[in-house]
Amino acid sequence: APFIAYSKAWTPGTNGAIRAKCVRAKIEKKEDFDKYRGKLAGMIVILGPDAEVKPIIEAPYSRLDEKQLSEIGDYKIPSEKDAFRFSEYRKRREFQKELSKFLADEKAVAVVDHGMVEGGGGTVFVAAGGSWKPGEKVQVPAVTVAVEQWDRIARLLDAKKDVELELNIQNKFYDDEPMQYNTIAELPGSDKKAEVVMIGAHLDSWHAGTGATDNGAGTVVMMEAMRILKAAGLQPRRTIRIGLWSGEEEGLFGSQYYVQQHFGSRPPVNEPDMQGAPTLLRREAGPVTTKPEQARISGYFNVDNGTGRIRGIYLQENAAMLPIATAWMEPFKDLGMSAITLRNTGGTDHQSFDAVGIPAFQFIQDPIEYSTRTHHSNMDVYDRLQMDDLKQMAVIVATWALETANRDQMLPRKPIEKPLPAQPDKPEDAK
Repeated sequence: APFIAYSKAWTPGTNGAIRAKCVRAKIEKKEDFDKYRGKLAGMIVILGPDAEVKPIIEAPYSRLDEKQLSEIGDYKIPSEKDAFRFSEYRKRREFQKELSKFLADEKAVAVVDHGMVEGGGGTVFVAAGGSWKPGEKVQVPAVTVAVEQWDRIARLLDAKKDVELELNIQNKFYDDEPMQYNTIAELPGSDKKAEVVMIGAHLDSWHAGTGATDNGAGTVVMMEAMRILKAAGLQPRRTIRIGLWSGEEEGLFGSQYYVQQHFGSRPPVNEPDMQGAPTLLRREAGPVTTKPEQARISGYFNVDNGTGRIRGIYLQENAAMLPIATAWMEPFKDLGMSAITLRNTGGTDHQSFDAVGIPAFQFIQDPIEYSTRTHHSNMDVYDRLQMDDLKQMAVIVATWALETANRDQMLPRKPIEKPLPAQPDKPEDAK
């Protein structure tokens, strides 16, 4: 029977068809290795915890209602916040490296998992199975399959039934040109042309789909916003610049490197995984050193939450922006834009600009089916784009960029965040 299956990013192919028996493995920590030592050679490893396929009792498609919009502005109290620790992230990455080496040393021929799943139904969320860095390639092919099919194999193996799979994975690494490129364009300003307003979105995507909602949607919105401004024959006072970023999915690399080259940077971090990597988001790296261009950027606006229309904006704790954003939002209330929150939001390229003190913002968007179906999945395809929503977004972005470009003053700034002390790897290290 054929499977719905996708190769995990940065994993090798099989060099032709392979056929092998399957073995179940639940490996969640290094101590689990001993349970499977000597048992995986020549086998296809069915990896992961038991799958739980929950019934879909709520529509996977949704728009934000007024109650949800009002709740976006609510802050968690500090004791309730889940603090992100890079030390924990490093530990997870280190375990994945150790697991990949263990599977290769044990001579497993392939790995099959079920990814991040709740509802199933043929939607497959596919992530990385190895590192993008040269010299850190994993040796064992790895695929993610539909959860219902993974679960069928797991049930048969748990019942002591033999299962064989045939895999033919054809992957190619393009190592000849390791450089990735951002795409930059401008509409020149007039009397304040030395000052710049930026809009942007990331151009890269994951591979199971075509990247339509993450982030083809944001890319076409920004391109259409620029087209609208040019077609209208408007002459902005400040230059309006678009940035379409590469490497966002690997860690905001495109926007971080651009900001480091032009606006400001933090010191390097002395960690093996961080050699040569950007450090703007690592406050423990040290203070930000700004460059002259930083003072000439009025603001940056970003779209990266799928195809849903704009419903408001996150102000990134820049309270001085509140009256400005309120006034600019007023003409778009009949298009559904009504929410303003001082809260931060993360996970995308505005953070690179925010880190060096540039006013930088991500819009609040209707979820549609972003988290439930399309985000990093095989369903992230053109058919999932909502054209009317994209048009609404483009009009709003074009207007906000033009408003920013034509103000007498640049947008107000908040202070650059101070550096943090180095984070301990373990809670007891903080004592």
